[in-house]
Amino acid sequence: TEADAGPAGATAVVALDPLGRGLGSDVPEGALDYLSEARVCGDEFSPLSPVDPSTPALAGVGVDDVLARARERATALGIGAGDRVLCTREWTLPDGVIDALLAPLAAGAHLVQVTHTDADALARHRDTERTTVELT
Repeated sequence: TEADAGPAGATAVVALDPLGRGLGSDVPEGALDYLSEARVCGDEFSPLSPVDPSTPALAGVGVDDVLARARERATALGIGAGDRVLCTREWTLPDGVIDALLAPLAAGAHLVQVTHTDADALARHRDTERTTVELT
């Protein structure tokens, strides 16, 4: 609600804790601990009106066409609902974004995006994240 909103022009600080813990008492004076503030907000998004299917979404291509392409690519890449996708691909426009980001999301899969290709680190990711599909 508006009553809960912070001051206009406030500085938000984010902790680098991998478990998402806030800063606790280490918040600089005059700043807001983003993680603590965001934690009380719901994870729901309800647009006020439907998005026009022809609204440009990626490289000038409309929303519906981008979604259709992402679903096609998910099928072609063997990504299905509930899969855990380990991906090292770059998010180049538009194909990299479609394959590496939108295809898993459109299929209802989970995405584990990493920026390195070290074999040992990838093996650890496979094990700890229990991935089922790999895009490299």
